[in-house]
Amino acid sequence: MKGIGTGFTLLKQGKYLEALNRFKEGLAKARDPNVIKTCLYGKARAQIGLNNISVAIQLLEKLIEEHPKWEVPYRALTRIYENRNNIKEAEALYLKAINSGCRSKQMCKQYEWFLLNFIPPVQAIYAPGFGAQRLQQQFIAARAIGVDQEPGLRFGYR
Repeated sequence: MKGIGTGFTLLKQGKYLEALNRFKEGLAKARDPNVIKTCLYGKARAQIGLNNISVAIQLLEKLIEEHPKWEVPYRALTRIYENRNNIKEAEALYLKAINSGCRSKQMCKQYEWFLLNFIPPVQAIYAPGFGAQRLQQQFIAARAIGVDQEPGLRFGYR
């Protein structure tokens, strides 16, 4: 685990190739599932730093598939989609994360920020209030991508 910590330190220093190698070494030695998923996440972060975005997306998607309740790869992948202006993919991934049980305070704040910055307000003749507009908008967005639930209710928007 010590080598993994060094890998994240190298990421913070901008030494992405060195960090990638550190995570590969850690992955080769790892037997614990938590260490393996942390190494894979570190590899994805290093690939982002090296501007190998497609490789990072594949690693993050693999992590989401194998660990659907771990929100860290969801947060990283939604940020990639936001930066690439893939708003529909980002919204779908946020809803997938929420429906998978990723409802930490940090995830909720990131999703709320996303809604405020990327989803235009609902245009209506009668607007009973911001909360109702946002809830209506989330319901429409959820239906468009095939989610059964009203996502705003999961966060308590009213």
